[in-house]
Amino acid sequence: MEKNRTALVSTAIHVLKGAIVKELHLPVTTTKTFSTKTAGRLAVEYEGPKVGDDVVKRIEAAANEKIQQNVPIQQFTLPRAEAEARFRGTPATTHTHTHT
Repeated sequence: MEKNRTALVSTAIHVLKGAIVKELHLPVTTTKTFSTKTAGRLAVEYEGPKVGDDVVKRIEAAANEKIQQNVPIQQFTLPRAEAEARFRGTPATTHTHTHT
């Protein structure tokens, strides 16, 4: 069960990152940290205008909308070079996993 919870936290963070990229209209660099098997943290590096409460609300709404769509999730492992080539330019490309 713990492995599944970690996967759920990871998936939730990917959904949130996708919403951030969509709302800010540019790639961002993120670092994901899992402090427990059921909680995580997403740190975002972003160079642009200050993000106001209205943008935060749109990000939250976009993430919630994606969750409501119940999109199938695919999980696979690729060598880093192949993953970067395959997913460059998509919302899930510039991130680092840190498990603690």
